[in-house]
Amino acid sequence: MKYVDEPLSVLVGEWVDNKKFDRWENQLRILDKVNAELRERGCKNMRMISPKLGIPLLDNALLEDDDDLREIWCKLIANSLDPNFNKEIRSAFIDILKELTSLDAKILKYIYENLPDKNNLHKIDDYNENKVNTDNIIKNINVQ
Repeated sequence: MKYVDEPLSVLVGEWVDNKKFDRWENQLRILDKVNAELRERGCKNMRMISPKLGIPLLDNALLEDDDDLREIWCKLIANSLDPNFNKEIRSAFIDILKELTSLDAKILKYIYENLPDKNNLHKIDDYNENKVNTDNIIKNINVQ
């Protein structure tokens, strides 16, 4: 078994090291993006995030390998840290975001951007049917 165990533990060790390095790189990307977002907002101070929200938020953001979704995670983290952001950040947002694919996020963004009145999101019948339909979504977000 010595001839199997030793190479196997070397392979597993290399895989673990690679994963740690990937996670570290992702931490740096997220840190840079969140800091840039907060600077762009002119945010000098940050508010504390409760561990109940902050730990799952950061854990899930660090697991993300898709650039589009990582951008959304960074904005959610920045919103959580920004004392001037006055909307509620709920843990359900984390659960929803971690289940989205990049395509899901693009579709939701397209629908949101084509709402006639973003302040009244509860008015489903106000959607501009000429813009928010399957054909336009497919055409405008480059879905094959």
